[in-house]
Amino acid sequence: MAEAGDGAHSDPDRSAGDRSASRPAPSGPPAGGAVPGSDEGPPPPSWRALIPGLLIALVMATIMVTTYVSAQHAVVAHDLPWGVTASSPLTTAVQQHVSLDLHQYSDQEALEAAAGRTEIYGGFVAETNTVVIAEAASLVAPGQMPALYEEAAKAQGQKLALS
Repeated sequence: MAEAGDGAHSDPDRSAGDRSASRPAPSGPPAGGAVPGSDEGPPPPSWRALIPGLLIALVMATIMVTTYVSAQHAVVAHDLPWGVTASSPLTTAVQQHVSLDLHQYSDQEALEAAAGRTEIYGGFVAETNTVVIAEAASLVAPGQMPALYEEAAKAQGQKLALS
């Protein structure tokens, strides 16, 4: 038996200065993975390994959303195929806001036939101040073009019809 105060333990194989021997041995698998011969797979991933992956996914999602929103922010048609029956100050005013690829037609019937075949996204009949829209041809034209013509007609004190 050891004397009190000398720090010795009842185990004669351990010295008083060896404190690491009093800790229990680790019970988990070695650092390389599963213990050979065991049926268990590798340990599940830790949260620390998951965080960088989640941060990368968050950054990528933010970039994609920003790109999508900025592309849809100010949709403006360029070289919009648009029919006219004659020259008009309303069409000239609309061209200050949107780029039009003008196609000349003899009358409203010919313009409506071309819009029905989706050759043009719509048109303007100058003789009757009528806006014709081919709704199936474009996502932008049905909302944007009548509004632009209405704004131009209001500024010039003219009445506008929609067809």
